[in-house]
Amino acid sequence: MSTTAAEHPAVELHRRDAEGTARRVLPDASADADLLVVGAPRRERHIGRRRGRVAHPVLQRSACPVAVAVVPERA
Repeated sequence: MSTTAAEHPAVELHRRDAEGTARRVLPDASADADLLVVGAPRRERHIGRRRGRVAHPVLQRSACPVAVAVVPERA
């Protein structure tokens, strides 16, 4: 996050430690956010929209807009 913050000083980033799974913690944290960004894996040979285990519940329960960044599958 520090690299991103340095590259985009106009964007206000907040880091907060929380206990629990991302699927439970992130929707709760979205109450105080303007935008929530989550990653979702992009699986090879998969056709169609598939959200990750975290992105799917966050999209359904978030109190703010959610941006899903597609992350290539690791080899």
